[in-house]
Amino acid sequence: MTYQKLLLAIFILLLSVNGCVKIDEIEKSELKVKQTLEKFSQAVNENDVKTVVFLFHKDSSSVLLFPGEQKQIRGWDEIKWFCIDKFKTVESIKILQGNEIIQLSPDLNTAWVTSVRKVQSILTEEKIEKLVNMSAVLVKRGGVWFFSQLHLSVATSQAGEVEDKIIATMDSAIVEGDDKNLPSDESLQDVPGDTLKIEKTATAKQDTAVKKNNEKPDYVN
Repeated sequence: MTYQKLLLAIFILLLSVNGCVKIDEIEKSELKVKQTLEKFSQAVNENDVKTVVFLFHKDSSSVLLFPGEQKQIRGWDEIKWFCIDKFKTVESIKILQGNEIIQLSPDLNTAWVTSVRKVQSILTEEKIEKLVNMSAVLVKRGGVWFFSQLHLSVATSQAGEVEDKIIATMDSAIVEGDDKNLPSDESLQDVPGDTLKIEKTATAKQDTAVKKNNEKPDYVN
């Protein structure tokens, strides 16, 4: 009887230890995901298109859904060009605040994120603030988190006239070649004249980060 009690005690102890380890791993994974989201926001705020592009998983199945777009932006190459174009047509975008709910897969290699964030944009010197719904799927590769899917949409109560105004202004800037309020060349180095360098840089950084997790870039630590 004593022997059975001893085995039971050992079994319970092992379960407790395993549970503590699992909770610690979950907390660490959630922190890494939050840091990736913060780096994404920081990159957007600083017009850092290279970092934004890097944070998307370099895969043909990656997807971006953006307000006003009639179809999915699918594949890393399309996402890269889309981001380059959008950063050129907006004077400033600032992600001011937000919160997120994170759910992790049992193996801690996939994260589902939902969030509502306040976003401020400046188009032709007019400041617009809006709430943006965000849902995303992130995947972990070699200990590094990347966006696999990202869906952004203007909150229903603010959609319509505001969203149409933003889209119309951006389209006008593209059609008319109005670049007086666009970001300087310094803020978008190598864009679009040397976009191949952006692709090579992102590819090299992703490969290095996955292969050598301890040497991954600071902005995904």
